[in-house]
Amino acid sequence: MRDDTELLRCYAEQHSEPAFAEFVSRHVGLVYAAARRRTGDDTLAQDAAQQVFTSVARQAATLARHPSLAGWLYTATKHASLNLLRTERRRLRRETIAYQMHASEPPGLPAVAWEQLRPALDAAMDALNAADREAVLLRYFENRPLAVVAAQLGTSENAARMRVNRALDRLHVALSRRGVTSTTSALAAVLTLEATAAPAGLATTMTQAALAAAATTAGGTLGGSLLGLFAMNKLTLAATALVIAGALAPTLWEWHKFRGASAELADREQLSASVRHEAAALSEQVTKLTSPDQTRVAELRQLQARAATLQARPAGVLDSAMRPPTNAGTATAEATFETMLWAVTTGDWELFAQNFVLEGDALAQAQALFDSAPPEIRTRFKSPQGLVAHVWVDGSRPKHVAWAERIQVLDSVLADGPATRRVRIWQRTGDGKEMANIAEFERRGERWIISPTATAKALQVILPRIDPTTGGLKPRKPGDS
Repeated sequence: MRDDTELLRCYAEQHSEPAFAEFVSRHVGLVYAAARRRTGDDTLAQDAAQQVFTSVARQAATLARHPSLAGWLYTATKHASLNLLRTERRRLRRETIAYQMHASEPPGLPAVAWEQLRPALDAAMDALNAADREAVLLRYFENRPLAVVAAQLGTSENAARMRVNRALDRLHVALSRRGVTSTTSALAAVLTLEATAAPAGLATTMTQAALAAAATTAGGTLGGSLLGLFAMNKLTLAATALVIAGALAPTLWEWHKFRGASAELADREQLSASVRHEAAALSEQVTKLTSPDQTRVAELRQLQARAATLQARPAGVLDSAMRPPTNAGTATAEATFETMLWAVTTGDWELFAQNFVLEGDALAQAQALFDSAPPEIRTRFKSPQGLVAHVWVDGSRPKHVAWAERIQVLDSVLADGPATRRVRIWQRTGDGKEMANIAEFERRGERWIISPTATAKALQVILPRIDPTTGGLKPRKPGDS
């Protein structure tokens, strides 16, 4: 059986409608049932499900990279359902009808038990962390075998069983706090039955509607929509701050309308717990947006700085591709560069010193400086190379922050010959600044070191300025270059 990512990749690349139909059939029960619980209305639930699967069709290429989509579908269903509730003027009547409808209860469950569980279930699910929610969704809402759950979670079957059991226990505790009492076994049975509560033929309807909506919005091709998204990326980033400022006015106006509707809903004893929870969350959000303090101003400035940083990045640099440097060894020029950045960031000057060469006059001068240093300086840096390495890097790196918190190799090209390479690395410091770092390396036997030519140029500036009494640079004097 093909997994979800393979189905979406097949649809995104080959426009295979059978693949998309199989994906919808596999998840329509989860999506429809979650929407039905939140909206309390069959029509609204089907509208929410159609919106979710339309979004899947539009974002198929991106979603194909997700290892497991149950959590994404559940969250998307939540947002679609709540948006429909807020904009649908007839929601009051439908909320009342939803609480009086017993026909939609799973067969064999007592009416009182299901009526008690239904309004509290999604609020309890929202309270779980993402990992626990994913485990419950896969095992009970989608009724997947443990072997499939283990594969989706990237773990063994036994570990998956333990994770599912722990997640179910936490859901049971969350429900108990909301007044829903039952055994864990009974809860598992209810979830398994409720997850299949999609009307017959809904998968076919959702497939056709989602494909039609996606095709209309994308102008006939999914690829065109994705290309347009990438083309607009930098413009969107540059306008982030203006969008946030401009969005506040309509948000507040929408809140005034929603507050009046929430007051009317609160007068009805049948108001669902999920709607009350969302109203409280929105109230808190608007309070923050309208507070007189400088919190929002600071956040806006942070977003502006972040947008400027992202615009300055070279093509291909992505947050997802950047990673913390490690002690990667010296087998390649790129590995040596990463090892040296790791040594600087962790304070391992001796390791940094192993990757450049002190020769001739430079070695003699460094040895004399080291010998004249106080005992504590010699103990700290252990060798002339360690002292030079510390001053070399410390003179230009940011203070009190990680020198290379995250990195991404941009390119590695031949320099002056087959045994030399010029490497560019994009790095982010601990204070959020980003920059390109370039260095040349030379192969010596089985390892790579900084090019002696580059080392000699750096030492011409560094050695005369070393203060052996402090292990740092001498203060600059007026007129120093």
